[in-house]
Amino acid sequence: DTMKALRPLIPIRFEEIRVAVKIPAEHAAKAYGDIDAFARIEQEEWQKDGSWICVVKIPGGMQQELESLVRKVSRGGGQVRVIQG
Repeated sequence: DTMKALRPLIPIRFEEIRVAVKIPAEHAAKAYGDIDAFARIEQEEWQKDGSWICVVKIPGGMQQELESLVRKVSRGGGQVRVIQG
């Protein structure tokens, strides 16, 4: 009841979202460990060109942190897309 009363006042998000992440080949090995430590990897696939694609599940409030992590580990070359919110 308390959380329901606070939600309109403070944007608290507990729902989880699924996010697709693509990392270029030259950064994929390092990114794998960092993303695995940050989020729960649900699916993953290594592409023929060496790039890595995964689907992770994270709390909705951590989307910006994930995007920042992907930018950092891929030096701006990664892609992030919410596939379920």
